[in-house]
Amino acid sequence: MKERLMLFGISILMAITFLSCSQQQQHKDEDDIRVAPMEDGKSVGITRYTGTKQVFRIPQRFDVFPITAIGDTTFANKELISVTIPDTITSIGNGAFANYLLINAAIGSSVGTIGDGVDLEDNWQSDAFDRNFVYLYLRNNKRGGTYTRPNSTSSNWTRQP
Repeated sequence: MKERLMLFGISILMAITFLSCSQQQQHKDEDDIRVAPMEDGKSVGITRYTGTKQVFRIPQRFDVFPITAIGDTTFANKELISVTIPDTITSIGNGAFANYLLINAAIGSSVGTIGDGVDLEDNWQSDAFDRNFVYLYLRNNKRGGTYTRPNSTSSNWTRQP
């Protein structure tokens, strides 16, 4: 009888351990960002990046809301070397990637403004990204793609479709 009770107790402990392990959620990219509602009330913008990843894929949605903007200084002074910006993003704030180490930026074709809220067709100078990056994005008619440079101090960005 004691053996059966002990076996039953061990079985219960194993079941509880298994259930608690299986219910733990995997870390999601949404956990690394803070958002605020946009004026339209139907979308959100990223206001802060709290993660420590060197490679980050910005999610298209936060909960049920599309992410449409990256706020001022959101990713500034982070150690990101690669970022993926989805097609849902339409604007990138001033200094959003200031003091960055990026060597790879995959960007959607929906971004219309980068820094200072200035339309790229009127002014391609910005401190959100390296000036040469913004110029190349403009020169390529705001076409999405992957933009790379050899290292974090180089200003020679190239675009791969």
